[in-house]
Amino acid sequence: MTNAILERFYPDRPPDWTEMRISEALREVDRPIKMRSSEIYDLVSIRRRNGGMFHRESLPGAMILSKTLREVVPGTFVIARRQIVHGASALATSEFAGCAISNSYGSFEGTSRCDTAYFSWLAKLPFMYAYFLDSSHGVVIEKLVFDQRRWMSFPILLPRLPEQLRITEILDSVDHAISRTERLITKLDRVRQGMLDDLLTRGIDENGELRDPKLHPAEFKESAIGRMPRQWRVGRFGDVARGVRGVTYKPEQLQRSLQADSVILLRANNIQGGEIDAEDIQIVPSRLVSAEQRVFHGDIVVCMSNGSRRLVGKSAQCTMSAAPLTVGAFCSVFHPQGVVPNFLLQLFQSSLYKRQVELTLAGSAINNLRNRDIETFDCALPPMKEQERIATALVAISMRTELEERGLRKLRRVKQGLMEDLLTGRVRVTQLTEGDRA
Repeated sequence: MTNAILERFYPDRPPDWTEMRISEALREVDRPIKMRSSEIYDLVSIRRRNGGMFHRESLPGAMILSKTLREVVPGTFVIARRQIVHGASALATSEFAGCAISNSYGSFEGTSRCDTAYFSWLAKLPFMYAYFLDSSHGVVIEKLVFDQRRWMSFPILLPRLPEQLRITEILDSVDHAISRTERLITKLDRVRQGMLDDLLTRGIDENGELRDPKLHPAEFKESAIGRMPRQWRVGRFGDVARGVRGVTYKPEQLQRSLQADSVILLRANNIQGGEIDAEDIQIVPSRLVSAEQRVFHGDIVVCMSNGSRRLVGKSAQCTMSAAPLTVGAFCSVFHPQGVVPNFLLQLFQSSLYKRQVELTLAGSAINNLRNRDIETFDCALPPMKEQERIATALVAISMRTELEERGLRKLRRVKQGLMEDLLTGRVRVTQLTEGDRA
């Protein structure tokens, strides 16, 4: 079975790469902690799907159920044995020095034939996932028992150490670029959210200036949703948009390619950063789509149901599309009515809207919104000309965020491609020093 896995993922194995067992590439590191009841321990865990190591909590020894803690050793490759089939592995970085893990985790360092960081990249490939699953036994996926000895007996292919180090350097540089971009997007999102909340509570005058209630208190009034400019009114989302729920299509109703009579089916994963991302799409014949379920320029698509509560309520605006669009079962399309379309998007991005989504879900046993839920949400409605000014003021920062998000998606695709090429030897690293070549 294991040789078949290796052959499937390495159909053209590089001739100068060496086959060895994982036990020849890694050795286990075990640093038991002598626990004391009054001492505080920083406990860490590992996220699934290569999500990395994170600090879980800090507790005194007396409150920790497991009395067999192990010290996290920076630079080691750590696996969560109970979650390893879900990709719960990570390279321990220096920020976790002195932290603790339970004995359900395993820590490893590379031998003279394998760089530890290189192996941590190797563990992200599908063939290693197959190894993790093949080393686990049980009936329920969440309760599989991991056989570490069996896993370490499996074969892997490794280039020489200089090539491992160069591959790791390349992949790490892409990972760092991804992290920097993610931090920048988070910062831009905070700035935009703050600016959005200001504009939706204070407004912007004819001169493009943000109104100040402290300087001109007479220009503001109290309302059911807080202080707002006097010429504004409190409305409902149903006053400015009409929601239409998406439809469930059977697999046999989906088309394989876009044709003249096709409609692109938008799902929750197509809602990205306030806009529609139509890269991963499904296609249905136009005869199955009613006119009111079509998505047009300026419409808002909302995720109404999802396995994750965090994603329910997220929205995106449809801009010009080369092909007709519709929405799937877990989404709704909201058509603007008597409101500036770009301003409607801002209402769906506002803190007031998000709070109302949270309150609605808090009283629900399932992660599900209904159209009538959203249509009853409160919103602040300025005159049309001011709606246009507010929407325009937010365009620049939205475009910057959109640009960074596109770059992030590209970097992630580049990373995946490099992993598949470099870690399998499909593409070889050529920039080695003469000393490395010797």
